[in-house]
Amino acid sequence: MRRLTRTATVALSLTLLAACGALDRSAQPISVRLDAERLYVRMDDGSRCSVPRKGDAGRFERCGGGMDWTVEEHEPNVLRRALESGLTLVGGQGILSPMATITITAADGTRNVFELPDLSDLDW
Repeated sequence: MRRLTRTATVALSLTLLAACGALDRSAQPISVRLDAERLYVRMDDGSRCSVPRKGDAGRFERCGGGMDWTVEEHEPNVLRRALESGLTLVGGQGILSPMATITITAADGTRNVFELPDLSDLDW
């Protein structure tokens, strides 16, 4: 009977330890949006975070357990520049998402890389 109780106690302890480890997992970014003033991130737990964009790098202090971010903007091609100019003429500046690579690095070193604009959702 004692052996059964000890085995049950060990099993319960291991189960609780595993559950605590699962709860400790930080949320991971699943999508990003960028404009001239802010960087927005949507996390896999449904939460959303944003930070003012001051330069090309920074940190989300209260998001995902603290994450660093970098933005590398890309030079638009000729067609994109023409479209941007046309939109600016009719008051539509800022409609197009910037062309950029955004890297978000979690505290544990996990890197998530996003390319903007994100064309993966389009039906071709």
